[in-house]
This record gives sequence, structure tokens and C-alpha cells, in this order.
Amino acid sequence: MLNIAEIENTLWLGSFIGHIALLIVLTFRRCVTEFPVFTTRISYLTATTIALFYISRYGTAHDYFRAYWAVAFIDYALQVGVIYEMARHVLRSRGKWISEARRPFLIWSAVGSAIAVAIGAAIRIPGETGLSLYSIQSNFATSFLTCGVFLAMSLSADRLALQWTNHDMAIGEGLTFWNLCTLIEQIAHLATGWNPNQRAYDDVSSAAYVLSLLFWIVAFSLPVSKRPPLSRDVQEQLALIHEHTIAGLKTLDSAATPTKRDEKETQ
Repeated sequence: MLNIAEIENTLWLGSFIGHIALLIVLTFRRCVTEFPVFTTRISYLTATTIALFYISRYGTAHDYFRAYWAVAFIDYALQVGVIYEMARHVLRSRGKWISEARRPFLIWSAVGSAIAVAIGAAIRIPGETGLSLYSIQSNFATSFLTCGVFLAMSLSADRLALQWTNHDMAIGEGLTFWNLCTLIEQIAHLATGWNPNQRAYDDVSSAAYVLSLLFWIVAFSLPVSKRPPLSRDVQEQLALIHEHTIAGLKTLDSAATPTKRDEKETQ
């Protein structure tokens, strides 16, 4: 049987090769400009994987710990950026934000962020303090946040029957699957007492991420699905919004422009 070290090395190698392969696919499929934040995250993780490898070989355990979490915090921001990049594609698919979708998305995102921060801050682990505790709280909160923001975007899109491309859907599903597995792993770790030396829990999250990479490689190797036309209901909603907007502008214009009678009375 493989021991923990061999499993971790295998997962590390799998993620490194997966990042390289995904970057190649994104480049050849000309998806870099369409998904700049997603591509930036994959490139960033490729570079940091190499850096962390050398730190683990030639640095101390403390050096690796600090470097790992410094890298992780930037990755958290990029993950949220990827979700908002998808939202821009789905909720702004015609070049402009659909007003009926943007507001609910932002509201649900704000609510999800508040809940994620509150849950993360409430976590207390005996023996864990300082950066160690903060990193655990942040990891839990960001995993919850990523799932929550993706859910908010999905609800906003489904409510208006907005269409997803297979690439947008693949990114969202891959990120959500990985973060959901991470949440389950962390909850199980907390429930069993959170032994920092029990690294098998971390391997579950790492394995889920490698599976997400494989899923993305396959998804981006396929041609992007053509965006079908908007449904009749959505077209009618957009037409109604357009009519109300034009009527409102005319009302404002007539109120702001003085009539001939007003000009005579002024004189």
C-alpha cells in the first residue's frame, strides 16, 4: 500500500501536470482572453507549485507553512474573481448587465459573504492560535463563500432562464465540487478533534482538486456550445424593461425642457 507521503507526492504531481495541461488546452482553444481571471489563477498556481516544492525541499517547515498560506490567500481572491467572471458572462451575456439579474446576484452574494465570514470567525480549535487558526478559519470561510456565490449566480440566471455555455458551467461545477469536498473534509476533521498531524483529510481535498482539473481539461477540449437565443419570456421582460426606460426618459426630458408658455411667463 502507498503511505501518506507517497499519496501526497502523487497528488502533488497530478495537480502540477494538470495545471500545465490545462494551460496548454486554454491556449490552443483560444480561451485565454475569454477567461482571463481563470487563466491567471491556473498560471499562478502553476508557478506557486514550483516555488512551494523548492521551499519544502530546501526551507524549514515554518517557511513552508508561511509561504503556503501567503499563496492561499491570493488564491482565495482569484477564486472569487473567477465566480464573478462567470457572472459577467452569464448575467451580462448580451453586453450589458440585465438589471433584473444583477441586483439579486449582488444581494445574495453579500448575504453569503456575511454568513461565510461569521461561520469562519466562530470556529475555535483547542491548541490552534494566531496564523494557524486564522488560516483554518479563512479556508473554511472561502470554501463556503465560493459555493454560496456560485449558488447565487445560478439562482439569478435560472430565474430569468439565462443560458450558460458549457465552458462557464464547467468552471462553476469544478470549483463548486472541489470547495464542497473541502467543506465536507473540514467538517469531518473538526468533528474528529482536528489533529494537525492527520493529513489524510487534506488528501481528500487535494484529490477532489485533481479531479476538477481533469474535468476542466476535458471540458475545454470540447468546442464551446453556441448560446441559444433568449426564451420568449425573457425577450418579453427585456422589451418591457426597455419600454419603461424609454418612457421614463421621455418624462424626465419633458420635465427638464421648458415649454413656450413657460418661457413667455418667465419673460
